Parts: sequence; C-alpha cells; structure tokens
Amino acid sequence: MSTQELLLDPSLRYWVLLPISFVMVLVGILRTYITVLLQPSPKIAEWGNLKEQ
Repeated sequence: MSTQELLLDPSLRYWVLLPISFVMVLVGILRTYITVLLQPSPKIAEWGNLKEQ
C-alpha cells in the first residue's frame, strides 16, 4: 500500500492557507486580551484595614 503525496497549488497555499493561519493567530491574541480586560481588577486595601489585620 503506497501513500500518495498531497500536492497543493501554490496559489491555493497563498490565498487560502496563509490567510486562515493569520486569522487564527489574530483570534488567539484577541482572546488573550479580552480575557485580561474582562477579569475584575484586584481590590486595593486601605492603610487602616491593613493595620487592623
């Protein structure tokens, strides 16, 4: 049983595979920044509360 090689037309590679890869990278970066922005900010303790603890 022999395996066949997958031959891609160069125009298919440039006009389909590269844009899909580029969009996937951008979506990953955007998801990272969105999760950082949606996280609640840490609460800042006041000096009076720190002395009591």
